[in-house]
Amino acid sequence: MEKTVTFTLSCRCSSAKMQTIRDVIGGVLASLKTPENLRRCEILERWPAIVGPEIARHTRPRLDGRGSLKIWVEQSALAFELNQKYRQTILKRVRALFGEKAVKDVRVFVGQLRT
Repeated sequence: MEKTVTFTLSCRCSSAKMQTIRDVIGGVLASLKTPENLRRCEILERWPAIVGPEIARHTRPRLDGRGSLKIWVEQSALAFELNQKYRQTILKRVRALFGEKAVKDVRVFVGQLRT
């Protein structure tokens, strides 16, 4: 025995307008081009120049919405070294490229690198 379920959608707004998929996608893409998202992409692109190619191979930067640059590292020894020796240097270099207010602090985490 089959049951049939019917859903009725109603619109309370009499001036509702259907949008084309082009308009919807265009709006989504425009929202992705915020200054913060562009800065995140630029940090990724410039990462080897900021920390050097050797460190860049073993790390991934992530800029969160609060201005904290999180550096994910494969090995705890490298995380310790970055945190102790290079954290302030990295912060100065990132601020020199993107401005004082763009990045407030740098934090180093050990974990799996994701692209």
